[in-house]
Amino acid sequence: MIALIGCGAHKARRAAPAREFYQGTMFQHAVIYVEQVLDVPWYALSAGHGLVHPDQVLEPYDVTLPTERNSLERRMWAWRVAQQLLDLGLNVCGQEWLILAGRLYRDPLEQYLRGRIVAPLRGRVGQQVAWLKEQTERSHEG
Repeated sequence: MIALIGCGAHKARRAAPAREFYQGTMFQHAVIYVEQVLDVPWYALSAGHGLVHPDQVLEPYDVTLPTERNSLERRMWAWRVAQQLLDLGLNVCGQEWLILAGRLYRDPLEQYLRGRIVAPLRGRVGQQVAWLKEQTERSHEG
């Protein structure tokens, strides 16, 4: 399984590795869940950079995906991410994907990923954060 985590709007004001650069609550909880509970590799999904390795250093930027459902820009972004995964040898049949991102990232990307997709986050951001917290707390209890 490889996790793909949506970056969110809250970013550092200085250059930093992606794991520190993206500072939103949902992103932080998703990273904790993926690293501490699942222990699987992950990448950030960035509107500006496409696929981002957690250790890749990023400079501040301000790019967002358009909200229109079938926007050409969103489809082109998703194709770019799929190509980046293919270049890394990851977008292959049989791969299992965990997408922890909102619909703006998730919806256009799903059509380009090979393998099985698991996308448990639904609803508003607060509901998604609550689900991530619950999963993390549950794993620490058992």
